[in-house]
Amino acid sequence: MTDIPLLVFGGVCSRTNVTLIDAFSQAFSVEANLGCWKKCGAVPLTRSPLLSKDVHRELPVGAASARLSESEEADPEIERLRQLELLNGCYCDLLVTKGYNGSHLRKNALTRSRFVAVTQPQTQARVMAIKDTKTAGQMFYAAGGRHLNSNEFFKAKEIQSRQADIKKMETAKKERGKHCQEQKGSIVLIRKKGELTADTEKNFTLPEIKTLLKWKKIKTVSNRKRDLVDAYIAAPKPKIQKVWTRSEENALLQLKSVDIQLKDTALGVASSQMARAVGNNLSQLDNESLDALKNAIREHEDNPGPNTI
Repeated sequence: MTDIPLLVFGGVCSRTNVTLIDAFSQAFSVEANLGCWKKCGAVPLTRSPLLSKDVHRELPVGAASARLSESEEADPEIERLRQLELLNGCYCDLLVTKGYNGSHLRKNALTRSRFVAVTQPQTQARVMAIKDTKTAGQMFYAAGGRHLNSNEFFKAKEIQSRQADIKKMETAKKERGKHCQEQKGSIVLIRKKGELTADTEKNFTLPEIKTLLKWKKIKTVSNRKRDLVDAYIAAPKPKIQKVWTRSEENALLQLKSVDIQLKDTALGVASSQMARAVGNNLSQLDNESLDALKNAIREHEDNPGPNTI
């Protein structure tokens, strides 16, 4: 915790003599702030946000319209946009009846077929929706424009991380199963006909020799029996492959489970580290800090928060 000011505001580390830059001043410099304010149309004051496809309103159609009708919260801006489109059509039709070409002034509002997510906070649906997001706009849709709960965010990222581990384990399981099958067939063949050597090659057929070569992971371009036998003899004996164990299968099933303990997320790990740090430094706390800590523990015992979702 004492390193944070040095990392944020820069300076010279007393232990390593490394000089760190003032990251805060760079991130929140006048130029950086003005650049951000210009993008959001604050300084100078412009309508630039309304030109963004991620900000301007669109009329919902199809699935988006159906979901909007089910929602209790109606967007007044969408109703205003629909009314403007209706008025525009009426006045353009009026111009046409008077002999003018009103079609030049006709303007249809932009539409969207996807709907804003209306998942409820502290639900598995919200976590899974956040998991698939890649941009801030997608995050807005996933949370339905509501506040993002830190527990949900970290659990979603934990599921995202687990998916990569699941893919890696499933690939390893598939490869090991394939190797074990090749190993079993080769061992049965060797027990039946003996080890393949120059003297015993007459006992083996060409497909059987190729089976043994596959077990040793040898790739050959020749189909001549003598060449294949020489390649087999020259190659080292492969390591014995172990079958996929029950403990490994349980670990894979645990990764696939979406019932994630909060302690297993990055937030939970950081909280545990902080708790241990506080416990190791209780003697350094003043009476006011100790009282605050005791009150927080009592409040947690009386109203424990959810640890899983």
